[in-house]
Amino acid sequence: MIRKLKRKLKVISLHYKAMGFANATAYIFQRLYKRKKLLSAQFKNKSLQIFLRNDRYDTQIFTQIFMRDELNVLFSKNPELIIDGGANIGLATLYFKNKYPNAKIIAVEPELSNFELLKKNTEPYKNIACLNNGIWSKNCFLEIIDEGNGNASFITKELSEHNNTHTTINSITIDEIMERFHFDKIDLLKLDVEGSEREIFKSNYEKWLQKTQNIIVEMHPHLKADCEKIIMTALNNNFIKKKAGEYYFFSRKY
Repeated sequence: MIRKLKRKLKVISLHYKAMGFANATAYIFQRLYKRKKLLSAQFKNKSLQIFLRNDRYDTQIFTQIFMRDELNVLFSKNPELIIDGGANIGLATLYFKNKYPNAKIIAVEPELSNFELLKKNTEPYKNIACLNNGIWSKNCFLEIIDEGNGNASFITKELSEHNNTHTTINSITIDEIMERFHFDKIDLLKLDVEGSEREIFKSNYEKWLQKTQNIIVEMHPHLKADCEKIIMTALNNNFIKKKAGEYYFFSRKY
């Protein structure tokens, strides 16, 4: 009980440090009294406003990215071309955009309710494009599956044909994203795709990978047991691996 209370107090202190007294107090008040409404979070010294749902999934990711700074990795130079795969409601996208304001970001999110909030969060910014697709290794139909683990944990499954439901979407490959938005390189590829990372690195990755400098990926071995092995097989010879919170950071060897 005491340990749990200490953890909560530590998280609250991180909010006050990052957001400032007035903004953090307003955020905590909303969490307590706006149970079924969108929360609005703002930061000191930043023209940044974030909308998120008042549930443990959005708020945990918000803490993970903005309070614990888990995406704060060191690049040899600031990234200019970023793909955010599994963008969810846009928290990582906004983190990168505010840290690297000149970057062009393609945010890809398959699930519609997440995608709508992603668009709302990124609307004020130039050079952010949002795609309602699932990243995959080839063109196909994907089914979005909700296994009851929250808005951040939808998984995708390949289908042989469209099943005419709102949970079916089109896949998109990284090569297609590069071609559509005229990327000749990827400075940063971030993937938090709930097991789909296995499919992305299993086949048809060679062309885009040659043009990719840095990769941040969260691996999900509880969903796909061999995903880490497949990713390491693809990256091991040309990338250096480091741990970054719940993510792994791969930077190209020079």
